[in-house]
Amino acid sequence: MSKGVVDTIKHSLSWFVLIIVPHVFSANPFSVNLLAFHTLLYVAPITIFYLHSEIVLPYFFIKRRYLYYFSSVFILCGVFFFIFFMLTPVLAKLTELICAENPSIVMLQGKAKIITRCVIFFITLAASGMYGYSVQNAKREQLLKEMERQQAESNLQLLKSQLSPHFLFNAMNSLYSLALKKSDNLPNAILTFSNLLRYNTYDSAEDFVDVEKEIEYLHNYVSLQKLRMSPESVVDFVENRTTQETVKIAPMVLIPFVENAFKHGRNADGKVNISIHISVTASEISFSVQNEIYKIEGATKDAAHGIGIQNVKTRLQIIYGSGHSLHISETDSLYSVDLRIKV
Repeated sequence: MSKGVVDTIKHSLSWFVLIIVPHVFSANPFSVNLLAFHTLLYVAPITIFYLHSEIVLPYFFIKRRYLYYFSSVFILCGVFFFIFFMLTPVLAKLTELICAENPSIVMLQGKAKIITRCVIFFITLAASGMYGYSVQNAKREQLLKEMERQQAESNLQLLKSQLSPHFLFNAMNSLYSLALKKSDNLPNAILTFSNLLRYNTYDSAEDFVDVEKEIEYLHNYVSLQKLRMSPESVVDFVENRTTQETVKIAPMVLIPFVENAFKHGRNADGKVNISIHISVTASEISFSVQNEIYKIEGATKDAAHGIGIQNVKTRLQIIYGSGHSLHISETDSLYSVDLRIKV
Protein backbone atom coordinates (compact mmCIF):
# COMPACT_ATOMS: atom_id res chain seq x y z
CA MET A 1 0.00 0.00 0.00
CA SER A 2 1.46 3.35 -1.05
CA LYS A 3 2.19 6.15 1.40
CA GLY A 4 -0.43 8.37 -0.29
CA VAL A 5 -3.18 5.81 0.27
CA VAL A 6 -2.11 5.31 3.89
CA ASP A 7 -2.15 9.07 4.51
CA THR A 8 -5.61 9.36 2.95
CA ILE A 9 -6.96 6.61 5.20
CA LYS A 10 -5.41 8.23 8.29
CA HIS A 11 -6.90 11.64 7.49
CA SER A 12 -10.30 10.18 6.70
CA LEU A 13 -10.37 8.29 10.00
CA SER A 14 -9.28 11.41 11.90
CA TRP A 15 -12.10 13.51 10.47
CA PHE A 16 -14.58 10.68 11.00
CA VAL A 17 -13.65 10.45 14.69
CA LEU A 18 -13.79 14.23 15.05
CA ILE A 19 -17.33 14.27 13.65
CA ILE A 20 -18.67 11.17 15.42
CA VAL A 21 -17.23 11.58 18.93
CA PRO A 22 -19.35 14.65 19.89
CA HIS A 23 -22.49 12.64 19.11
CA VAL A 24 -21.37 9.70 21.23
CA PHE A 25 -20.98 11.86 24.33
CA SER A 26 -23.79 14.33 23.57
CA ALA A 27 -26.69 14.72 26.05
CA ASN A 28 -29.05 15.03 23.09
CA PRO A 29 -30.54 11.82 21.69
CA PHE A 30 -28.88 10.54 18.52
CA SER A 31 -30.40 11.92 15.35
CA VAL A 32 -29.50 11.27 11.72
CA ASN A 33 -30.50 14.83 10.89
CA LEU A 34 -28.27 16.22 13.66
CA LEU A 35 -25.35 14.08 12.46
CA ALA A 36 -25.91 15.29 8.88
CA PHE A 37 -26.05 18.89 10.13
CA HIS A 38 -22.74 18.61 12.00
CA THR A 39 -21.13 16.78 9.08
CA LEU A 40 -22.02 19.63 6.73
CA LEU A 41 -20.58 22.11 9.23
CA TYR A 42 -17.18 20.45 8.66
CA VAL A 43 -17.20 20.94 4.88
CA ALA A 44 -15.87 24.49 5.07
CA PRO A 45 -13.22 23.84 7.79
CA ILE A 46 -11.92 20.72 5.99
CA THR A 47 -11.67 22.62 2.69
CA ILE A 48 -9.79 25.51 4.31
CA PHE A 49 -7.56 23.11 6.28
CA TYR A 50 -6.15 21.49 3.15
CA LEU A 51 -6.08 24.60 0.95
CA HIS A 52 -4.02 26.32 3.64
CA SER A 53 -1.69 23.41 4.55
CA GLU A 54 -1.09 22.08 1.03
CA ILE A 55 -1.02 25.26 -1.07
CA VAL A 56 -0.97 28.58 0.79
CA LEU A 57 1.49 27.64 3.53
CA PRO A 58 4.20 25.91 1.44
CA TYR A 59 4.02 28.25 -1.54
CA PHE A 60 3.80 31.55 0.30
CA PHE A 61 4.53 31.43 4.05
CA ILE A 62 7.40 28.90 3.92
CA LYS A 63 8.96 30.84 1.05
CA ARG A 64 8.53 34.11 3.04
CA ARG A 65 6.22 35.68 0.51
CA TYR A 66 4.21 37.17 3.33
CA LEU A 67 2.17 39.67 1.28
CA TYR A 68 0.87 36.84 -0.91
CA TYR A 69 0.31 34.72 2.18
CA PHE A 70 -1.91 37.21 4.03
CA SER A 71 -3.75 38.01 0.81
CA SER A 72 -4.40 34.30 0.40
CA VAL A 73 -5.63 34.01 3.99
CA PHE A 74 -8.12 36.79 3.26
CA ILE A 75 -9.29 34.85 0.18
CA LEU A 76 -9.56 31.66 2.25
CA CYS A 77 -11.78 33.52 4.69
CA GLY A 78 -14.04 34.47 1.78
CA VAL A 79 -14.09 30.86 0.54
CA PHE A 80 -14.94 29.68 4.08
CA PHE A 81 -18.03 31.88 4.38
CA PHE A 82 -19.00 31.32 0.74
CA ILE A 83 -19.21 27.57 1.40
CA PHE A 84 -21.50 28.23 4.36
CA PHE A 85 -23.59 30.54 2.16
CA MET A 86 -23.97 27.79 -0.45
CA LEU A 87 -24.95 25.29 2.25
CA THR A 88 -27.45 27.65 3.93
CA PRO A 89 -30.63 26.16 2.32
CA VAL A 90 -29.64 22.62 3.33
CA LEU A 91 -28.57 23.67 6.83
CA ALA A 92 -31.83 25.61 7.30
CA LYS A 93 -33.91 22.59 6.29
CA LEU A 94 -31.95 20.33 8.65
CA THR A 95 -32.36 22.87 11.45
CA GLU A 96 -36.16 22.72 11.03
CA LEU A 97 -36.12 18.92 11.16
CA ILE A 98 -33.86 18.85 14.21
CA CYS A 99 -36.01 21.34 16.12
CA ALA A 100 -39.12 19.35 15.20
CA GLU A 101 -37.51 16.16 16.59
CA ASN A 102 -36.17 17.84 19.72
CA PRO A 103 -37.78 21.23 20.53
CA SER A 104 -35.49 21.72 23.56
CA ILE A 105 -32.30 21.75 21.47
CA VAL A 106 -30.61 25.15 21.13
CA MET A 107 -29.31 26.17 17.68
CA LEU A 108 -27.06 29.18 17.16
CA GLN A 109 -28.65 32.13 15.42
CA GLY A 110 -27.70 35.60 14.20
CA LYS A 111 -24.48 37.22 15.53
CA ALA A 112 -23.65 34.21 17.74
CA LYS A 113 -23.52 32.00 14.65
CA ILE A 114 -21.27 34.44 12.75
CA ILE A 115 -18.88 34.85 15.70
CA THR A 116 -18.71 31.07 16.19
CA ARG A 117 -17.87 30.55 12.52
CA CYS A 118 -15.14 33.22 12.72
CA VAL A 119 -13.63 31.41 15.70
CA ILE A 120 -13.84 28.10 13.84
CA PHE A 121 -12.07 29.67 10.85
CA PHE A 122 -9.09 30.88 12.90
CA ILE A 123 -8.88 27.60 14.84
CA THR A 124 -8.86 25.75 11.51
CA LEU A 125 -6.16 28.07 10.19
CA ALA A 126 -3.99 27.54 13.29
CA ALA A 127 -4.43 23.73 13.22
CA SER A 128 -3.72 23.67 9.49
CA GLY A 129 -0.63 25.81 10.02
CA MET A 130 0.81 23.47 12.65
CA TYR A 131 0.05 20.42 10.55
CA GLY A 132 1.41 21.97 7.34
CA TYR A 133 4.56 23.20 9.03
CA SER A 134 5.27 19.76 10.51
CA VAL A 135 4.75 18.17 7.07
CA GLN A 136 7.15 20.64 5.46
CA ASN A 137 9.75 19.98 8.15
CA ALA A 138 9.40 16.23 7.60
CA LYS A 139 9.82 16.70 3.83
CA ARG A 140 12.87 18.91 4.41
CA GLU A 141 14.48 16.31 6.68
CA GLN A 142 13.73 13.56 4.18
CA LEU A 143 15.26 15.66 1.40
CA LEU A 144 18.38 16.30 3.48
CA LYS A 145 18.73 12.59 4.23
CA GLU A 146 18.33 11.77 0.55
CA MET A 147 20.95 14.38 -0.37
CA GLU A 148 23.30 12.94 2.26
CA ARG A 149 22.68 9.44 0.89
CA GLN A 150 23.37 10.57 -2.66
CA GLN A 151 26.50 12.40 -1.52
CA ALA A 152 27.72 9.31 0.33
CA GLU A 153 27.02 7.18 -2.75
CA SER A 154 28.86 9.69 -4.91
CA ASN A 155 31.82 9.62 -2.53
CA LEU A 156 31.88 5.82 -2.61
CA GLN A 157 31.88 5.77 -6.41
CA LEU A 158 34.69 8.30 -6.45
CA LEU A 159 36.72 6.26 -3.99
CA LYS A 160 36.15 3.10 -6.01
CA SER A 161 37.32 4.85 -9.15
CA GLN A 162 40.46 5.92 -7.29
CA LEU A 163 41.12 2.40 -5.96
CA SER A 164 41.07 0.79 -9.41
CA PRO A 165 44.04 2.73 -10.86
CA HIS A 166 45.93 2.13 -7.60
CA PHE A 167 45.38 -1.62 -8.01
CA LEU A 168 46.43 -1.48 -11.67
CA PHE A 169 49.66 0.34 -10.87
CA ASN A 170 50.67 -2.32 -8.34
CA ALA A 171 49.65 -5.34 -10.45
CA MET A 172 51.25 -4.02 -13.65
CA ASN A 173 54.50 -3.45 -11.78
CA SER A 174 54.52 -7.15 -10.89
CA LEU A 175 53.96 -8.20 -14.52
CA TYR A 176 56.57 -5.73 -15.71
CA SER A 177 59.11 -7.23 -13.34
CA LEU A 178 58.45 -10.74 -14.68
CA ALA A 179 58.62 -9.52 -18.26
CA LEU A 180 62.06 -7.99 -17.65
CA LYS A 181 63.27 -11.33 -16.29
CA LYS A 182 61.62 -13.19 -19.21
CA SER A 183 60.15 -15.47 -16.60
CA ASP A 184 58.32 -18.67 -17.56
CA ASN A 185 55.79 -17.73 -14.93
CA LEU A 186 54.57 -14.76 -16.97
CA PRO A 187 51.65 -16.61 -18.72
CA ASN A 188 50.28 -17.84 -15.38
CA ALA A 189 50.78 -14.38 -13.94
CA ILE A 190 48.78 -12.85 -16.78
CA LEU A 191 45.97 -15.38 -16.18
CA THR A 192 45.96 -14.56 -12.47
CA PHE A 193 45.96 -10.88 -13.32
CA SER A 194 42.92 -11.35 -15.59
CA ASN A 195 41.05 -12.96 -12.66
CA LEU A 196 42.00 -10.03 -10.48
CA LEU A 197 40.90 -7.58 -13.15
CA ARG A 198 37.56 -9.40 -13.61
CA TYR A 199 36.78 -9.09 -9.90
CA ASN A 200 37.98 -5.51 -9.80
CA THR A 201 35.86 -4.55 -12.81
CA TYR A 202 32.62 -6.47 -12.27
CA ASP A 203 32.21 -7.81 -8.73
CA SER A 204 33.55 -4.69 -7.07
CA ALA A 205 30.74 -2.69 -8.70
CA GLU A 206 28.30 -4.39 -6.30
CA ASP A 207 27.57 -2.87 -2.91
CA PHE A 208 28.34 -6.16 -1.15
CA VAL A 209 29.85 -9.50 -2.25
CA ASP A 210 30.32 -12.91 -0.64
CA VAL A 211 33.35 -12.78 1.62
CA GLU A 212 34.71 -15.86 -0.20
CA LYS A 213 35.14 -13.79 -3.35
CA GLU A 214 37.08 -11.14 -1.47
CA ILE A 215 39.33 -13.83 0.08
CA GLU A 216 39.88 -15.47 -3.32
CA TYR A 217 40.85 -12.07 -4.67
CA LEU A 218 43.44 -11.76 -1.90
CA HIS A 219 44.84 -15.23 -2.72
CA ASN A 220 45.16 -14.32 -6.40
CA TYR A 221 46.90 -11.09 -5.55
CA VAL A 222 49.33 -12.84 -3.19
CA SER A 223 50.02 -15.49 -5.85
CA LEU A 224 50.88 -12.77 -8.34
CA GLN A 225 53.17 -11.07 -5.86
CA LYS A 226 54.95 -14.31 -4.97
CA LEU A 227 56.17 -14.60 -8.56
CA ARG A 228 58.44 -11.60 -8.09
CA MET A 229 59.53 -12.16 -4.47
CA SER A 230 62.97 -13.32 -3.41
CA PRO A 231 63.34 -16.96 -2.20
CA GLU A 232 63.91 -15.73 1.36
CA SER A 233 60.47 -14.09 1.49
CA VAL A 234 57.80 -15.33 3.86
CA VAL A 235 54.05 -14.86 3.34
CA ASP A 236 51.87 -16.45 5.99
CA PHE A 237 48.24 -16.46 4.82
CA VAL A 238 45.84 -18.06 7.32
CA GLU A 239 42.06 -18.10 7.03
CA ASN A 240 39.51 -19.49 9.45
CA ARG A 241 35.76 -19.81 8.88
CA THR A 242 33.42 -20.98 11.66
CA THR A 243 30.07 -20.51 9.92
CA GLN A 244 28.39 -21.93 6.84
CA GLU A 245 26.08 -18.94 6.55
CA THR A 246 26.49 -16.50 3.68
CA VAL A 247 28.57 -13.59 4.89
CA LYS A 248 28.71 -10.38 2.85
CA ILE A 249 31.38 -7.71 2.78
CA ALA A 250 31.88 -4.47 0.87
CA PRO A 251 34.27 -5.29 -2.01
CA MET A 252 37.83 -4.03 -2.15
CA VAL A 253 38.08 -3.09 1.54
CA LEU A 254 40.76 -5.67 2.42
CA ILE A 255 43.09 -5.55 -0.57
CA PRO A 256 44.52 -2.04 0.05
CA PHE A 257 46.10 -3.26 3.31
CA VAL A 258 47.67 -6.26 1.55
CA GLU A 259 48.85 -4.07 -1.33
CA ASN A 260 50.39 -1.70 1.16
CA ALA A 261 52.22 -4.57 2.91
CA PHE A 262 53.78 -5.84 -0.33
CA LYS A 263 54.61 -2.44 -1.73
CA HIS A 264 56.10 -0.82 1.33
CA GLY A 265 57.31 -3.94 3.21
CA ARG A 266 59.87 -5.02 0.61
CA ASN A 267 63.61 -4.59 0.97
CA ALA A 268 66.08 -3.74 -1.80
CA ASP A 269 66.47 -7.44 -2.70
CA GLY A 270 62.72 -8.01 -3.00
CA LYS A 271 62.40 -9.78 0.33
CA VAL A 272 59.14 -9.49 2.28
CA ASN A 273 57.91 -10.91 5.57
CA ILE A 274 54.14 -10.65 5.68
CA SER A 275 51.45 -12.23 7.85
CA ILE A 276 47.79 -12.20 6.72
CA HIS A 277 45.07 -13.62 8.96
CA ILE A 278 41.33 -13.57 8.28
CA SER A 279 38.58 -15.06 10.42
CA VAL A 280 34.90 -15.23 9.43
CA THR A 281 32.07 -15.90 11.87
CA ALA A 282 28.32 -15.38 11.58
CA SER A 283 28.63 -12.00 13.30
CA GLU A 284 32.10 -10.66 12.50
CA ILE A 285 34.92 -10.57 10.00
CA SER A 286 38.36 -10.20 11.60
CA PHE A 287 41.27 -9.28 9.38
CA SER A 288 44.89 -8.51 10.26
CA VAL A 289 48.03 -7.80 8.25
CA GLN A 290 51.57 -7.40 9.52
CA ASN A 291 54.70 -6.69 7.56
CA GLU A 292 58.28 -5.99 8.45
CA ILE A 293 59.53 -2.54 7.58
CA TYR A 294 62.77 -2.26 5.66
CA LYS A 295 64.36 1.15 5.47
CA ILE A 296 66.15 1.53 2.17
CA GLU A 297 68.72 4.27 2.16
CA GLY A 298 67.93 7.05 -0.29
CA ALA A 299 64.42 5.75 -1.00
CA THR A 300 61.56 8.26 -1.08
CA LYS A 301 57.82 7.74 -0.89
CA ASP A 302 56.05 7.92 -4.23
CA ALA A 303 53.31 10.47 -4.80
CA ALA A 304 50.59 7.83 -4.51
CA HIS A 305 51.79 6.53 -1.15
CA GLY A 306 48.87 6.01 1.21
CA ILE A 307 46.12 6.71 -1.36
CA GLY A 308 44.65 3.21 -1.06
CA ILE A 309 44.78 3.18 2.74
CA GLN A 310 43.17 6.60 3.12
CA ASN A 311 40.45 5.74 0.62
CA VAL A 312 39.56 2.47 2.30
CA LYS A 313 39.40 4.22 5.69
CA THR A 314 36.84 6.62 4.24
CA ARG A 315 34.87 3.83 2.59
CA LEU A 316 34.76 1.80 5.80
CA GLN A 317 33.45 4.82 7.70
CA ILE A 318 30.76 5.54 5.12
CA ILE A 319 29.61 1.93 4.73
CA TYR A 320 29.98 0.51 8.24
CA GLY A 321 30.31 3.52 10.56
CA SER A 322 30.40 2.29 14.16
CA GLY A 323 29.99 -1.27 12.88
CA HIS A 324 33.71 -1.53 12.27
CA SER A 325 36.96 -0.89 14.09
CA LEU A 326 40.31 -0.24 12.44
CA HIS A 327 43.62 -0.03 14.31
CA ILE A 328 46.88 0.70 12.49
CA SER A 329 50.17 0.78 14.36
CA GLU A 330 53.72 1.31 13.16
CA THR A 331 57.10 0.83 14.85
CA ASP A 332 60.61 1.07 13.45
CA SER A 333 60.41 -2.53 12.28
CA LEU A 334 56.74 -3.54 12.05
CA TYR A 335 53.56 -2.22 10.43
CA SER A 336 50.31 -3.76 11.72
CA VAL A 337 46.67 -3.51 10.69
CA ASP A 338 43.74 -4.94 12.65
CA LEU A 339 40.27 -4.62 11.13
CA ARG A 340 37.00 -5.94 12.55
CA ILE A 341 33.68 -5.67 10.71
CA LYS A 342 30.29 -6.57 12.17
CA VAL A 343 28.07 -8.43 9.69
